[in-house]
Amino acid sequence: MLKRERKEEIIKEYDMNYYDSNYKMMLEEIFPTKQAGDYFNSRFVNIKLDLGAEQNRHIAEKYGVVSFPTFLIINPDGTEICRIVGASKDVSDFIHRVEYALDPA
Repeated sequence: MLKRERKEEIIKEYDMNYYDSNYKMMLEEIFPTKQAGDYFNSRFVNIKLDLGAEQNRHIAEKYGVVSFPTFLIINPDGTEICRIVGASKDVSDFIHRVEYALDPA
């Protein structure tokens, strides 16, 4: 299904064992905003994974995720385009970080 949509995936990766207040703030205050929804939902298939869960650890290993939160942007074929590590304090900053990661020039 992802291949037909031709959208990259943004995977919000976290580990419930290291679920910190910064990531919790992003989940509660940044991702639910209209600005975040308009930006991310129109460009990405958004997936949230707990990499501390046994069934998801292979994903952390595949992409070499060692810090949380990590946001991966991957192609539909699974190749990594870029990653953003760490939380942002507001939605504009996070969108800017994503745009810079996608096109650092």
